[in-house]
Amino acid sequence: MARRNKSNKEEVEISAGVGLGLFIGFGVYYFTHSALFAVLSGSLVIGLVLATIIFSNTRKQERIKRSGILEIDRMNGYDFEERLKDLFESQGYQVYLTPKSGDYGADLTITKNGVKTVIQAKCYSNPVGLEAVQQAFTAINFYDAVNAWVVTNNTYTAQARRLAEANNVRLIERYELIQMLERRIEKLDPLPEPVSKSFKGKSARELVAASSAAPSKNMPASNTTGALNPNKTYESGPVCPKCGKDTYIRNTTVGKAYVCLDYPSCTFLKRLD
Repeated sequence: MARRNKSNKEEVEISAGVGLGLFIGFGVYYFTHSALFAVLSGSLVIGLVLATIIFSNTRKQERIKRSGILEIDRMNGYDFEERLKDLFESQGYQVYLTPKSGDYGADLTITKNGVKTVIQAKCYSNPVGLEAVQQAFTAINFYDAVNAWVVTNNTYTAQARRLAEANNVRLIERYELIQMLERRIEKLDPLPEPVSKSFKGKSARELVAASSAAPSKNMPASNTTGALNPNKTYESGPVCPKCGKDTYIRNTTVGKAYVCLDYPSCTFLKRLD
């Protein structure tokens, strides 16, 4: 539905631009009686409208790519929940991931200023139906929460919207999620000054060996550097403000960024401007 609406909007904008160009062209011809000026004027207006539409669409695509939403589209439900955990923690919430089975309608609970909210997370390729709204609403009493939200990388059906409005359930859909992800990138706390440069100019094998001196509590030391290329040299960054380990520079879905050596156990990421 979202793609169809977007396509219809673009068609309307193009039609309006062509109509405006023809109108101006006829107007110029009426006053000048010059077919050449009329054609040039109309073509110029149509060209400017089309260029504006193309520029706007290009910027939208850049925002979408930069936000990381395309990576989210390829995630399974559990990875999506982990990404939301990182996102809401960056906003100052205390986040609890509920059990993967028997979650009683909530995938996460988030708490700030004593107000608890239950969240039903839906990483779908189709619009989310009313079942998700029902699950989130029924989880309020079980988790002793105040609010219920549903978060998706997609949109919602009309039935889901009506039910959510009737029960005061907040629906966060794709566009708002992209905005939240962009703020996550732009408003990260500044990195501390570099403390250790022990990894500067080291290969991936040396990074693994160095990081194994302080292995992650959640995963073996041999895996703490994630998918490093053993034949590539990486440049180090400052100490990770989340876990205290070193960071290094690598290409990510949002461009070049500092990534923690303890990824994916530590999800810290800071885009290089």
